[in-house]
Amino acid sequence: MPRVCGDRRQGRGGGGGTKLEPTTAQAVRNKANTKLDPPVKQKMTLAPPQRTASGASTAAIPYAYYQTIALMLVLIGWTNFYPRPPTDAQQKGVMASNAGKAAISQSKVDFVNLSSHPSEVNARIDVITISPNATVPLRTHTHIVPGTNHCWRECPFGRNNKIIYTNSWRAGLNDRISIIDDMANLAGYLCATLEFPLPSASLTPRHNGNRNVSSSLVWDDFLVVAAVEDPNVTRKQEPSLLLLRDLKDELNNITESQKYSNEQWIKVVSKSASTVLSEFEIIYSTVTTADKNTKHFCWFFELDWYEVENSLADHFKSMRLINPPLISRGLSKTPPAPTSCIYRITKKSPRAEKISNHLWNMLVAMDTEHLARNATIGYLHIRRTDTTKQCNTTLDRIRSYLECSFMDVSGNVTLLLGTDEKDPNYIAGIQHIVENELSHGHKLLHLDSWISRKLKLMAIQKDDVTGKWNDSSIPVSYLNNYHVYLFEKYISSKAAFKLEQRTRWCNDCDPINEV
Repeated sequence: MPRVCGDRRQGRGGGGGTKLEPTTAQAVRNKANTKLDPPVKQKMTLAPPQRTASGASTAAIPYAYYQTIALMLVLIGWTNFYPRPPTDAQQKGVMASNAGKAAISQSKVDFVNLSSHPSEVNARIDVITISPNATVPLRTHTHIVPGTNHCWRECPFGRNNKIIYTNSWRAGLNDRISIIDDMANLAGYLCATLEFPLPSASLTPRHNGNRNVSSSLVWDDFLVVAAVEDPNVTRKQEPSLLLLRDLKDELNNITESQKYSNEQWIKVVSKSASTVLSEFEIIYSTVTTADKNTKHFCWFFELDWYEVENSLADHFKSMRLINPPLISRGLSKTPPAPTSCIYRITKKSPRAEKISNHLWNMLVAMDTEHLARNATIGYLHIRRTDTTKQCNTTLDRIRSYLECSFMDVSGNVTLLLGTDEKDPNYIAGIQHIVENELSHGHKLLHLDSWISRKLKLMAIQKDDVTGKWNDSSIPVSYLNNYHVYLFEKYISSKAAFKLEQRTRWCNDCDPINEV
């Protein structure tokens, strides 16, 4: 039964929770030849002199006594942070009874710009100050997967924290996947899972004939997002490693944040980009100083994620929370970070991948009436509905573009056309250019229409007994433009070359080589 939340007070969470102050942060250099996080430098704060029962001041005790204690604590801190991989007991959250009782003093996070020292790919950014009579709680660690920019986040107390996206703005599939990727990476870093509204509440009807997709669809019908796993662990992917969960209660009368009580959770509600940084500090402090008795956090994003990305990109970049290629691919003006750490893996939906493979096999098995004989398969993407002012895609312009791009092509080509244009005359015009003006050996296949026709033939109801379908059959809920687009992306990724005409890629010529 889900935990039930209380009031909607934003920010630091109330109701009996531990009061958290922001934590100081700085990068700590790697120790050579190790995959574990380097030890955190401990700042020792000695307690003020106290009176004994006889009235004598403890200040008279030789200062060497405190130095000895300080040295012992440094050694304890070293073994806590830099010893060996965590034991099974630690992974399950079993700790000493006094763990987490440290008197922790936190101050403002100091975000470190890793661009000044890009070699420090495993630099830590959190530092705590403890009193001499405290023990350091077991904390999260980051491990770099050798030869990659993937990182395994050690979460001794599991991934019971939640990041919940409740913003109601809708957009296309690429836009939603981009946000899911970024937020799942943040969740992977913070030992949390991401709950995202269902596709029917996230995808705009505008790209689907002004119709919502079926409410039975879940994100697993489109993609799977999992945490990067410890590279030394060979077991199969476990459900507990999945980062993306479906938020299914967005239509209830009670809002999501009201379902999580302050008595059971550290609750933070982000409503403004101007406050997200301080709210992040609260969450970050919770994760990096947690013990087995620490309350889990639930972090709600009521604002648009792009407001967060635009206002905090520099801070998040320096902490390597956001995958730089996603930021810099044209969706924002943020330059890529020199170093990155990816805590999540985005995979194709196994169900959708089987269907796309079946479609590809049907495509390459088609007769020469539809495909050019002994042809190389290429892909042409033309986006027109919202980009005609930024990219001229008239027939005359496309003719000039294709003539230049095909100038050195000597073999036969089957060109798969993907476009949001619905005018049959325009599509027929593109086909005439390819098949009659470039060369009489080329063919053009309107991929969108072909996939739609095949899906309608493949669509069936689920089996009443097994509730399953095979590679050659699909649920009727897949009869939507978003799945047509998804399957088109899978098929186009197998093409030998790709040509594009859209706002962000509108070259006059893209020469095709070795065809």
